[in-house]
Amino acid sequence: MREGITVTDAITKNGAGRYLCPLCLNWFTDLDDLSLEHAPPASIGGRHTAVTCRDCNSRSGHTVDAELRRAETLYEFGSRSMTKPMSATAHYGDVEQRSEIIFGPEGLSIAGVAKQNHPDTAAAVTEVLQAAAGSKDWSMTLSLRTPDFRKAAIAWLRAAYLVAFATLGYLYVLLGELEPVREQIRDPDAEILSRYCLVTSSSAAERRIVSVKEPHDLASVAVLVGSRAILLPSPTAPGTYERLAALDPWPPPGERTLSGEVAAWPTRPAYALDRIALLK
Repeated sequence: MREGITVTDAITKNGAGRYLCPLCLNWFTDLDDLSLEHAPPASIGGRHTAVTCRDCNSRSGHTVDAELRRAETLYEFGSRSMTKPMSATAHYGDVEQRSEIIFGPEGLSIAGVAKQNHPDTAAAVTEVLQAAAGSKDWSMTLSLRTPDFRKAAIAWLRAAYLVAFATLGYLYVLLGELEPVREQIRDPDAEILSRYCLVTSSSAAERRIVSVKEPHDLASVAVLVGSRAILLPSPTAPGTYERLAALDPWPPPGERTLSGEVAAWPTRPAYALDRIALLK
């Protein structure tokens, strides 16, 4: 936070010893109004990356970040790689049971949640299973809550924005082309941006930032997290989202190689563009 104050005091006339939240662009003097941000969210393995105001942190935590965790859990269910349980409703014939499930390499585990079910539910489930023992004409159904995948994508956009801020600094996020990104993060119910995420062939552990130069139609700041590349406006090639909007079809077919300058994943704000400007 102190470094951020030093930077903004040097590059703006409005700092006066205050901290500028990179998300809402409001100034703060009280440390209690600020919080450490995880990017991506801590629930999917993110680490502290930047400092934002508490309002920006808590608002997204209860909305888009929660949907991202649900979407990632559903992906883990589909790939049989779950390590933590998810909520589901199991239907054994006419008997319904609120449950927690894990689907991993060893198979499917279903456990009823006593506090969420009628006291007689467990006995009813046991009775159904005993009656079905040895029968091939029997089925069980699981109902899972469908995540809001669009809000989950906005959570990735938010995480990428914070990573780009931590890497490049205030002179980057204060570019005019970043305002639609902030607007989309502030209002996840609105459809402000629709083209900003690509699926890649990278490994699950991949985390890096690329200032994409080629191909030109994808020139951007690409934040790579696992199999996703979130595309943010380029500070050197204006019009990133206009170029993406002109692509037909979307996403681009076939394989595209993103090439450009690569930066390491930040463990704390580096303010790279700010420091370069201050050295001039």
